[in-house]
Amino acid sequence: MLEQLPYLALKTSPKTTALLKAECADFIVKEHLGYEMSGDGEFVALYVRKTDCNTLFVGEKLAKFAGVSERNMGYAGLKDRRAVTEQWFCLQMPGMETPDFSQFELEGVEILTVTRHNRKIRTGSLEGN
Repeated sequence: MLEQLPYLALKTSPKTTALLKAECADFIVKEHLGYEMSGDGEFVALYVRKTDCNTLFVGEKLAKFAGVSERNMGYAGLKDRRAVTEQWFCLQMPGMETPDFSQFELEGVEILTVTRHNRKIRTGSLEGN
């Protein structure tokens, strides 16, 4: 069977070309949890846009800014660093005021939504990206 197939010989330049995407903006990921935030509860929920940032690094910085342990921080899933991603983080802060996240500064990070929720956002608890 293979003997009957013609050999491919490139006597001219290829008919197709490709452009490899190399910028963070070439890869966009938006997280969908599949449920709405409750608006109250002991968890501060933050919807964050990250550009060229690691999920764990951003989560650690959010926890530090809020004055809570990294153990009290949750997220539904790790996202690619070399991308523009939007995802939810939560910080367990029972009985504590919601920090003024408009003062949070980290290159490549923009906080889009700050609200409260009655449950921790756990790894794997997302509908999709």
